[in-house]
Amino acid sequence: MLALTQSVVKTKNKIDQPQGRFSSELRIAVLKDLGYNRSTMKPNPYIVWSKREIDLSDPWQKKWYIQQVLIHGKAEDVAQLDWLEIRGCLPELDLPMHIRHLWEDHFAATR
Repeated sequence: MLALTQSVVKTKNKIDQPQGRFSSELRIAVLKDLGYNRSTMKPNPYIVWSKREIDLSDPWQKKWYIQQVLIHGKAEDVAQLDWLEIRGCLPELDLPMHIRHLWEDHFAATR
């Protein structure tokens, strides 16, 4: 999992725009593909198996979903997250130490 997450970080850096995020058009297309409906989405079952829908307007559910993606998601799932949002909520997430350290090191290096 650590190697996969490191691969995502390296790949994401190569395709990022200067602000570190996808264009809004691409993000909207990706969100529609993921099943977003305004503030709710249908997560992939290998990421979240206990809920069929997540309400992204609820800050707790949104942070929980980010946490689940960072722990259980594939490279493409992690690449679809808003990295500025990851940076903002990272201290509040309950992540395994190796995943937490990877992201803290990445954000420290990109300052």
